[in-house]
Amino acid sequence: MDPIDVTTNPPSLSSAARLAAAMGRRDEAAELMQRSLEAQFDPRLAFDLGNLLFDSHRFREASEWLRKCVAALPDSTPAHGNLAKALLRAGDPAEAHAVAKAEHARTGDREMLSIALLSINYLPELGDEEVYRQHLVYREGLPIDRGAASLPNGRDPERPLRLGFVSADLRNHPVGFLLDALFPALSREGWEIHVLNNGVGGDALTTRLHRHCRTWHDITRKGDGEVQALCGTLGLDIALDMSGHSGGHRLLAFARRIAPIQATWYGYANTSGVPAMDYFIADPRQLPHGSERYILEQPLRLPDSYICHAPPARLETSRIADASSGVVFGSFNNIAKLTDEVLRTWSRIIAAVPDSRILVRSIMLRDAASLSRLRSRLVAAGMLAERIDLGFCPDAESTLESYRHVDVALDPWPYSGCTTTLDSLWMGVPVVAMEGRGVAGRHAWGHLHSAGLGQWVSRTADDYIEVAVAAANRRDQLRAERTEIRERLSRSTLLDAGRFVDQFQRALRTAWRRWCDGEPPSPIEQ
Repeated sequence: MDPIDVTTNPPSLSSAARLAAAMGRRDEAAELMQRSLEAQFDPRLAFDLGNLLFDSHRFREASEWLRKCVAALPDSTPAHGNLAKALLRAGDPAEAHAVAKAEHARTGDREMLSIALLSINYLPELGDEEVYRQHLVYREGLPIDRGAASLPNGRDPERPLRLGFVSADLRNHPVGFLLDALFPALSREGWEIHVLNNGVGGDALTTRLHRHCRTWHDITRKGDGEVQALCGTLGLDIALDMSGHSGGHRLLAFARRIAPIQATWYGYANTSGVPAMDYFIADPRQLPHGSERYILEQPLRLPDSYICHAPPARLETSRIADASSGVVFGSFNNIAKLTDEVLRTWSRIIAAVPDSRILVRSIMLRDAASLSRLRSRLVAAGMLAERIDLGFCPDAESTLESYRHVDVALDPWPYSGCTTTLDSLWMGVPVVAMEGRGVAGRHAWGHLHSAGLGQWVSRTADDYIEVAVAAANRRDQLRAERTEIRERLSRSTLLDAGRFVDQFQRALRTAWRRWCDGEPPSPIEQ
């Protein structure tokens, strides 16, 4: 397709850029916007360019243009918010937290508080108590919970129940993968599934989810009161928040109460901070006994795993490489999780294993600025540049295919990999993990134990290095065991939707019976 013909006049460039963006030609639109801004700076166009680059996964570039916008429009809360989001996606959680926290302090804007809370999960210097304390700030000034007892739902403890799933991520996304495994099994068991979708767009996975739902509602343009009224009309018995403080959440609707029983699950690895949220769905490893003091909700612990998973593609597990090639360690995690301590630890591993290298792939490494920054950080952490292989993966299938170039995956901390760990095991690649802080730090630890691979979990950096180096020394054995690792995962509850749903529905039924008996929410153990 030929590029749009324009002059060097800034208004013409700006108009042509918006036309190109509307036609889906993002790279061309970005180039035209930059030319216009170089000729004549317009903070509103810089805002649009930052958002366009963000949507194109060029997060470092997006943050730079949004930073310029904020400098020109210091009172623009949307500019501050989008800057914080771009910084987090570009791998700067500390600066993202600082930007969002300052804007929340200035304006009281709850969106800014949610971005700040999302960011602190990545910060290694904070302890459980401080992370929890900051989440409790969210409960201040929330709408009044009308109370579960005020709702007219019939109190029959054994009747079929109406479940409401509230999410902005009903697509090719970890939440979508979970529901793709869950919905068919739930519908077969007679549960009535209602979806409240707060996301924009969709894909083939969205279409599959839609088939299993009694009703599907787009709530992106509905206010919190309208969402509450809709849920009353639907007669939801149990409402499940699948977002927490991540983008597109509807926690303010939950704060008003949209169902007799409300639970937060999976979309966010921490407490919601909402007093009307009754339960936090977890398992004994994700939320060990004693750690419930760091969540505002009551714990609802499933016995084996707090999720099940539907792998997005059935690719071969075999290793693609010359058998004589050196060991390849890999990471496919969100780069915001790669702290300086993690990179220093990885450097020690690479130094200890001759001819080894690190392969990092991420959707966040599309732009040259992000690649260059991560490479510089790895070198500063002590790694030789020639042993670093960084790259961009545009979709789930290309990411999975890249695992065929990896011998051992390295998990970060304090925020560990969740779906990333499951993808790695599905592709037959073992994961070296460390038990981290809070729920966010126990994803990989829990998944590995559920799959019968608990020997890959460490408690200290030195142990982590020892496990990784020992694995490298039996490289040929690992390459032969790739199929066995997938089989172990397949036999676990993580991929057994039938067994998971049996445990899941028993737990929800327990919560429902307690409500029918007039009991307040209390811990549930299966």
